[in-house]
Amino acid sequence: MESTLILNTEVQELPPIEIQEPVQQKEQASFIVANTIPSSLEEMKKDHIIPVYHKTNEPVISKVDFIEIMEEAASKEYPPELILRPSLRLSHVIKGF
Repeated sequence: MESTLILNTEVQELPPIEIQEPVQQKEQASFIVANTIPSSLEEMKKDHIIPVYHKTNEPVISKVDFIEIMEEAASKEYPPELILRPSLRLSHVIKGF
């Protein structure tokens, strides 16, 4: 049994590629940046208290605990990777318990 390979030698002309310049965007802070201040995990531990569920006054997980748990989980799941500290922004002091 013999195989035959047939090549298509017909040249097709492609439309020209249009190169577009990047659109210049205004230097405007996003909503999140405009309405918040930068913070650190240490500042949150010191100045912010554990929030509570308003109906029963029961404590809920604090933002600091959540961030630390997620950092630990990411480090365990991806051991060879360098997990950077989170960039935190706050809009107000977290009040509660």
